[in-house]
Amino acid sequence: MAVAGGQAEGGHSSATPRSGARPSAVNSSEAAGKSAGYAWYVVGLLTLVYAIHTVDRSIFTILLEPIGREFRLNDAQLGLLAGMSYAIAYCVAAIPIGLLADRTNRRNLLTGLIATWSVLTALASQAQSFVSLVAIRSGVGLAEAGGQPLSMSIIADYLPQRRRAAAAGIFMSGTGVGALAGLMIGSLVAARYGWRAAFVVVGLPGLFVALLVLLTLREPHRGGLAGGGPAVAKRGVPLSETLRFILSQKGLVLLLGGTVTATLANAAVGVWMPTFLMRVHGFGLAQAGMVTAGISGFANIAGSFGGAYLIDRAGRRDVAAQPRFASAVLLLAALAVPTAMFAGDPALVIAALIVWGTSFPAAHGASYGLCAGLVHAPMRGTTIALLALLNNLVGYGLGTQISGLVSDVLRPVAGIRSLPLTLAVLGFVFYLAAACLFWLSSRRLSGDLARISD
Repeated sequence: MAVAGGQAEGGHSSATPRSGARPSAVNSSEAAGKSAGYAWYVVGLLTLVYAIHTVDRSIFTILLEPIGREFRLNDAQLGLLAGMSYAIAYCVAAIPIGLLADRTNRRNLLTGLIATWSVLTALASQAQSFVSLVAIRSGVGLAEAGGQPLSMSIIADYLPQRRRAAAAGIFMSGTGVGALAGLMIGSLVAARYGWRAAFVVVGLPGLFVALLVLLTLREPHRGGLAGGGPAVAKRGVPLSETLRFILSQKGLVLLLGGTVTATLANAAVGVWMPTFLMRVHGFGLAQAGMVTAGISGFANIAGSFGGAYLIDRAGRRDVAAQPRFASAVLLLAALAVPTAMFAGDPALVIAALIVWGTSFPAAHGASYGLCAGLVHAPMRGTTIALLALLNNLVGYGLGTQISGLVSDVLRPVAGIRSLPLTLAVLGFVFYLAAACLFWLSSRRLSGDLARISD
């Protein structure tokens, strides 16, 4: 019987592979002690972790307006609070944590980080100034830098290449689950008890999730599903070697560029959605929160699961079909954003936002799932950390900051319409650019995959 360390009791296994099965695949499966059911439980558990991650990251979105009123902040300052303060701290920690993910016990490190970002989110309720909020927001960014690299590294060691895009799509549905819970609960609590109480209510549940990870998640054998290629290094590989290999994978580079550009577009639009509904269409805080929760929650979940299913089917015959699918859905997002910003009827606005909210997450599987499979096993944590770093610095950081600055610049000319005009232009341009990058990456994947025998 296999045990956690990957050896049978007594150091040998008496199991005989079934006829026709590859011995290496059978042995690695036995050594890792993983069943298919438990592997998908791990995906579900890490999706819950990502949901908590998203709750604690996105709660600021619905609370920007009341925080701005209390501390008398302009849009550029709110953009700094929502985006860049988090993104810079995230980027400082991303690569070091990614390197740790390739060298240490990922389950234990993830547990500590979940507890840290949850406590810090709750402590935001005690902030007495804009500076203290920025400091706490930065602390959350430092801790959350490990969420994606650790989770995707673990998932890649539980599921084979052909299943990773679907698993990544399911994992990224945590964004929708977290947004739904965070925005809905946060808006209702803030409307009734104030924005400070909202931070406490959404922050503390993360401690229970941290305990669940510690008690039920088994650390997988690193590279246990690898079918060839370089031997899995127990201590990881140098950062310079990982970066050189990434740069040699042309399809992967284009994939990284497309993912980051799409994230920039999504951040530029998404962080301002409640503010847009309140300013332009007169929604109250609770109403704007519920609408945004439905769009960022239900539509995101539908897009993530629907995209995971379609990407999994598309990739069975040709892996290159996965980024082509992502390109198509990002084109939908590029058209939906201007429609939502310029529509006068709130019903049409919401309908267009649902299309936008469904399209972007449908592309997630093709980005994170493929990125994890286009590098060797000892490089996965660092690669996903690099993607997360770029996503947060360029995507979430610059996206929210640029949109806030442009909105302030246009306000003397466009008045109340400065924000929707900004979001329409930025959303269209950057989603379109991302779609092109995904399409180009699909034409380079065959060479990248030839270098990977995983």
